[in-house]
Amino acid sequence: MTRLAKLSTTLGLALLAAGAQAQGVYGEVGYTGLDYKEPGLKVSPAMVRGVVGYEFTPSLAMEGMVGLHGGSDTASGTTLKIDNMVGVFGKVQAPVTDALKVYGRLGVARTSLKANGVSDSDTGLAYGAGVTYDLSKTAYLNADYTKYYDRDDQKLEGLTVGVGFRF
Repeated sequence: MTRLAKLSTTLGLALLAAGAQAQGVYGEVGYTGLDYKEPGLKVSPAMVRGVVGYEFTPSLAMEGMVGLHGGSDTASGTTLKIDNMVGVFGKVQAPVTDALKVYGRLGVARTSLKANGVSDSDTGLAYGAGVTYDLSKTAYLNADYTKYYDRDDQKLEGLTVGVGFRF
């Protein structure tokens, strides 16, 4: 297990434990349509993403993320799928209205891809922006666009839509 995976697991467990003590814990599940680009190749796999977070203040939170295979795509003879992804993010958010918030996140993500049966993993800076819309005090909808990897002519980014719950 990589250090990032260990850190993400530890962070997630710590956040869950803190949830027993505080109201700042939330969880999200969503579907992410991804775009992977490198010279001569553009494919659009998908993943199912889960996030566990803790709000320290109404405007600052810490998140742990896990992404799992949600669909493959084939282009130019290459079939690509996400094996898994783990990440840790800091998040800042601001209200637009009582129900609508905008946010930005910055962190690090480790992505494991499989192209034509060959696996590869790498870690990089990840960042994005999104919105949440409260349905109630405990449930909300969310959408964000996140760049998970951007290095050496390779890019992995995507749009996630999902639902979240505050505990």
